Amino acid sequence: MRAIIPPLALRWHDGMPRKLINKAIEVLASGMPQPAIFNDKVNILRLVSLGCPIKDANNYSINNCMVPTIPGKNFNHKSDWATGIPVPLCLNYALGISPLALIKRGGDKTIDPATLSSVDELLDVTVENCKWLAHQLTLIANIADAIYQEYAPRPFLSAVIDDCIERAQDVRDWNYTPDYRDIVFLGLNNGADSLAAIKKLVFDEKKISMEKLVKALKSNWHGYEDLQQMCLGAPKFGNDDDYVDSISRELGRRISEETMKCKTNRGTPVTVDGTTATGWWSLGRLCAATADGRRAGEALHDWSISPMAGRDKRGPTAVLKSVSKVDPLMTWNHLLNQSFMPQYLLGHNAELFAQYLKTFGDLGIHHIQFTTVDRETLKDARSHPEKHSSLMVRVAGFSAYFIDLDKNLQDSIIARTPQCF
Repeated sequence: MRAIIPPLALRWHDGMPRKLINKAIEVLASGMPQPAIFNDKVNILRLVSLGCPIKDANNYSINNCMVPTIPGKNFNHKSDWATGIPVPLCLNYALGISPLALIKRGGDKTIDPATLSSVDELLDVTVENCKWLAHQLTLIANIADAIYQEYAPRPFLSAVIDDCIERAQDVRDWNYTPDYRDIVFLGLNNGADSLAAIKKLVFDEKKISMEKLVKALKSNWHGYEDLQQMCLGAPKFGNDDDYVDSISRELGRRISEETMKCKTNRGTPVTVDGTTATGWWSLGRLCAATADGRRAGEALHDWSISPMAGRDKRGPTAVLKSVSKVDPLMTWNHLLNQSFMPQYLLGHNAELFAQYLKTFGDLGIHHIQFTTVDRETLKDARSHPEKHSSLMVRVAGFSAYFIDLDKNLQDSIIARTPQCF
């Protein structure tokens, strides 16, 4: 029916019948950006770690875009409870670069580029800024929670959720499991790519000074195009390169640990989450140039764990290897977008694609989803929308008709690496 609603989710596990796998590949090959695929090995473990009984965790489903929930239970998750921690902004602010007052003075940290002694020192200050922001967002979200609880009860939802009637309690007043609230983080891999470029060019190879790099960023690379090319040539996440992948893993882990020190109104830890619709694009519009070679106003990397568009150059398996190094049980909730041309899901290629999906599951990656429209078709749809009214793409956790999207968002989707075997 070429419908974008409802979103379809496929739970991946070792016991899946091959007929179901073949059908999923067939649907994707038709140009449909569905189903999104979620790994039971990760989701069930995560739910159990949050206090959900294993028998119920085995019965999870996906709510909205990306959120695992337990049907019928008051599994009290609030998606985007507090939005969000923009990692590239926190990194730039550490260097004194901040075009917007997104991080206010009072707990934030900056460092003199001339005295910076190592990339680890810069990573520490970046995490400190993320930590400060997480605590401020938690304060605001806790106030909002208290207001909702008092002034916006949910009687209809309470009537259809297990145990609310028996307990004579609204769903806002109790939780089936320990409280589950999250703070979204954005641009993890832009942060990792930027730190990797600084590590390589400033400290390892000593090709440039930190002061010159900061001037280039503040000028949006104007007059420093040669320096921008050097930064673009530095190691990038998505190519199975430990030089940068290890930074993404460390940055994600530390931000998650600091966020968990924040507490909800019920005294439970706050978790990080990686799903906020088009935040990777809209926040990028507000973010200054970054040391990974990105210009001011350009989109950030494609959601919470995807490589920066066009910078994953070693094939789809290398992307999986990079993603698998960032622990999804610590830095939850990973959204991975990939683009494949439809011919790589047809005929004998369908078997290769099935093995690729098996690799995704075996590596313990949380999630993967696909756009299966070739780049030339997307470009034609941008120029001649009247010819492509039913063309569908994956944006983030949701699908959309391509012609309905903002042109800049269309460009960001076109920029994704078209993967092949």
